[in-house]
Amino acid sequence: MKRFYVLFVALFLCIFPTMAFATEPVEDVNSNYVDYMNYDFPADAVVLYQGEDGVIYQSKEQSNMPALASTYSMVYESTWINAGKYQTGNFSIQNPHTIINKTQGTFKIESEYSGATAQMVLHSGVSLLANKTLKASDGEVHFEFQSHAKDLVITYYVQKISSNHGMRLMCWLW
Repeated sequence: MKRFYVLFVALFLCIFPTMAFATEPVEDVNSNYVDYMNYDFPADAVVLYQGEDGVIYQSKEQSNMPALASTYSMVYESTWINAGKYQTGNFSIQNPHTIINKTQGTFKIESEYSGATAQMVLHSGVSLLANKTLKASDGEVHFEFQSHAKDLVITYYVQKISSNHGMRLMCWLW
């Protein structure tokens, strides 16, 4: 009888953790899904693109993007354009989130000349992720998209620049 009791207790102890694990809630498969069609924009946002694959908007208000001191990993790249140089080029930026579904970012132009303007195109290989003409005085362009590409390329086309002041084209991803 003792052997039967010991066998029963041993069997119970082996099965109990499995039963406890099986009763834990299952994580929702769509928990990383972002509904871009019902996106929460800042009050002054000008929506430039909104689709199932992402959003692009321009705003002078603080965006709803995470704070710099957050736990998100952030990547920054930029390029400098000399005064009076109408040029085209590109620079690459590493996507910090190639595994999860969402990458957020910001385009910005800084110049002492408020009319400085450039078109910035963000793409991953063949896929176009963002395409916007920015003016230095119009505020930042924020975007959120889904891409698993490791390196993203920003192609820029300078459209208006001062003969006295250069400009910096910047991009942040997190």
